Amino acid sequence: MNFEKFRAIIEEKRNVGAMEEPSVVGTFKNDACGDDYVIYLKVDGNTILDAKFTTTGCEFGLAAFSLGTDWVRGKTLEEAERITTEVIDAGVDGFPERRSHYPRTAVEVIVETIKRYNMGGEMI
Repeated sequence: MNFEKFRAIIEEKRNVGAMEEPSVVGTFKNDACGDDYVIYLKVDGNTILDAKFTTTGCEFGLAAFSLGTDWVRGKTLEEAERITTEVIDAGVDGFPERRSHYPRTAVEVIVETIKRYNMGGEMI
């Protein structure tokens, strides 16, 4: 892990915060550690215009969701559904093995939120 890149993401708090009038909202609670995540997507046509999130989790979760929301912004829904943990890992040159569940969680929540949008409803 490149801790310099990691620290920059944490200090900037990229994409952290609630969104006014999102197209879809996805929520997730990690029962193992108690972290809560809420992801907000603003979609126009087939394109994700904006992506934000809130979390009660640690810095590893914040970094994973920051990188994930960065990546999906500007993508079509179909492109965004193909997000992978490798995309998120690349942003910090890999998460430590014992923290590898954070990119997986970010991918799962993003993909599920897009699926919910495609089904026509909010995920709350």
